[in-house]
Amino acid sequence: MYFRQVYILHIVTKLKEMKKHIPLIVIIASAILIIINFVRAEQIDNSFWMNISSSVLVIIAMLWTLKGREKSSAE
Repeated sequence: MYFRQVYILHIVTKLKEMKKHIPLIVIIASAILIIINFVRAEQIDNSFWMNISSSVLVIIAMLWTLKGREKSSAE
C-alpha cells in the first residue's frame, strides 16, 4: 500500500514538472500531424490547403503565446 502511494505521488510530481512542457509537446504533435496529413492526402484542393493553413496558424499562435509567457515571467 505504501509503495502505491509513493508511486502516485511521484507521478503527480512529474506531471507538475511536465506541465510547462505540454504546450511544446502539443506544437510538435501538431506539426507531425500536418506532415502526415500532407503525405497521406489523396486529393489536394482548396479544403486541404485551408485545413493546413488553419493548423499552421494555430501553431504560430501557440508559439507566440509561449514567447509572451517567457517574456512576462522573465520580468
